[in-house]
Amino acid sequence: MALETTKRDLAPTGQTAEPGTGPEGLRQIPALWVGPEPPPRRLRELLADRGLALSVAALPELADRVSANGVAIVCFGPGCSADEVQTALDQIAASEVPCLSVVLSGTSDLAGFQELVDDDRLFYLSRGSLSDRDLAGLIASAAETLLRRVNAAERQERSLPVETLRRLALARTLPELAEAVGAAILQATSAQRGRLLVFDPQRQALWNPTPEDAEAEPESGDSPAVGLASFILRTGLTLCLPRVGEDPRFDPDLDNPDGEPAERFLGVPVRGADGEVSAVLVAVRHAQEPPFEPREIAALESTAAHVAPYLTALAPAADLITHRGPFRERALRERELSAMPLEPLRLAPGWTRWTYWLMVGALAAALLALVVVRVPEYASGVAVVRAGGRVEVTATTGGTVASLAVAPQARVRKGQLLLTLSSAEEAANLRRLDREIESKLVQRLQAPSDPGIAQDLVALRSERELAQAQLAERELRAPADGEVSDIRVVDGQLVQAGQPVLAILARKELPSVVALLPGGSLPQLRPGMKLRLELPGHPYVYRWLELDSVAGEVIGPAEARRLLGPVAGDAVPLEGALAVVTALLPSPTFEVAGESYAYRDGMPSRAEVRIKSERLLFALLPALKSLWGENG
Repeated sequence: MALETTKRDLAPTGQTAEPGTGPEGLRQIPALWVGPEPPPRRLRELLADRGLALSVAALPELADRVSANGVAIVCFGPGCSADEVQTALDQIAASEVPCLSVVLSGTSDLAGFQELVDDDRLFYLSRGSLSDRDLAGLIASAAETLLRRVNAAERQERSLPVETLRRLALARTLPELAEAVGAAILQATSAQRGRLLVFDPQRQALWNPTPEDAEAEPESGDSPAVGLASFILRTGLTLCLPRVGEDPRFDPDLDNPDGEPAERFLGVPVRGADGEVSAVLVAVRHAQEPPFEPREIAALESTAAHVAPYLTALAPAADLITHRGPFRERALRERELSAMPLEPLRLAPGWTRWTYWLMVGALAAALLALVVVRVPEYASGVAVVRAGGRVEVTATTGGTVASLAVAPQARVRKGQLLLTLSSAEEAANLRRLDREIESKLVQRLQAPSDPGIAQDLVALRSERELAQAQLAERELRAPADGEVSDIRVVDGQLVQAGQPVLAILARKELPSVVALLPGGSLPQLRPGMKLRLELPGHPYVYRWLELDSVAGEVIGPAEARRLLGPVAGDAVPLEGALAVVTALLPSPTFEVAGESYAYRDGMPSRAEVRIKSERLLFALLPALKSLWGENG
């Protein structure tokens, strides 16, 4: 009969049971040396002091060696080419075995290893050989890193799903906890059935809490002196049996009441904070299924560790289930032993008196606030800063920008050339007309009395004037003196007729703000009302302005974008009906934290205008407005 009995060793006081990076933990990680030359003897000695055994492996057998060990550190010595290293690492990666590699290329050319470096497949890459001490420290560090990754992966694999932990935490009674634990057992072991057997020391019974136990007396349970579950309870050992019915300790009523003797059995103890076993987790699998694996045993033991705190927290609830009645057992016992007469319970009224008046005062203050306090209502929307004295320069005809004659912030005079559009066709046409006029003049000198030549000269001169005007349209000049504030095109860019190409600040005027508020608030908006402007990038820094004008009509988003211009109109989100208001900024700059900044044309911001206020009572209960007889 096959039988496996295991017991997890507990860590001594002041130590940790989790594998660390010391010699004992590193012995789990084999180190393999690959290369034409064997590893130095001193290197092996230094690694042995750290708990690592360095062995030699040939390239053809490297992948098999790593797969057989399940985890490894591989050090490629000088002489291994980049192709050999990559081929070996590809074979190891295909086996999905945890592995870290150190490469001593022995050459200054590391280009062949670039793909491995980019894929983060090398722990360290060296151009040449290292000293034995440095190389030993590097290999030991790789082993420590790999050991931490393996331990982290094992802990992650053994951890319970978040939903299972949530069900355990939300359980308020032992039956609810037993149901959640049963689901956790099935998830941890892929078994067909899972049970939680709780030990009741007062009744000396092992029992499985069910929903019926929450409404009535639980069953008597089974004796903890017989059965496999009782053996686990008494010894604290983990039992894994391939055929549960073949074990002489098997009790069908306790260990597998709903199954067959040929089924597979796994049971682990649940220890409380004092180390005593308070329950047993049982997982049962059909005989046709494979035996329980070591990882499933470890997963079930991890589940038991998760269940222990919740079982301890619900221990008082177990006492209440087994001892029904409105009074606690200890209180009844004290009443029977006491000979003193009972008296009514009297509460001291000191603290209740001032608490009562405090609550009355708070209620009165709240009622007064409902009537007196007024809640403001704001119309909020986007706003755009517009520079004063700004003149837009637009292209009078379409074409490609040939050259820009100015730069941003440059001073220009009226009529100064700003930019030139490509005019090859117009210039060629003008040269052609000049040549034709010269030819006609020669003919006129030869035949001055010919009226046809005179008529041709008049027509050609008209065409030349038109060509000169078309050529002049390809040159954009400053409409006024000022400063170039914005250039929106670059050399070689195709522009359309009427497209803004740059802007000039022709006059020193204060900037203004154009705000777009909800159209429904237009009747409440009036010039002189206060507008609060919140600047972009500076939250809670506000500027209070006075409305200068209010548009008389509500407009749509398309019209609003035409009003703001093609640049600013596309920079702000617009939707629904909009009311347009303007306000003048008091200065061309603003200050934040002692720093002065200039307003820029098109700067987006947020604007709010207080349009009305109403009592807090009406804001909470609007239906009371009609009873009060006012509109807030």
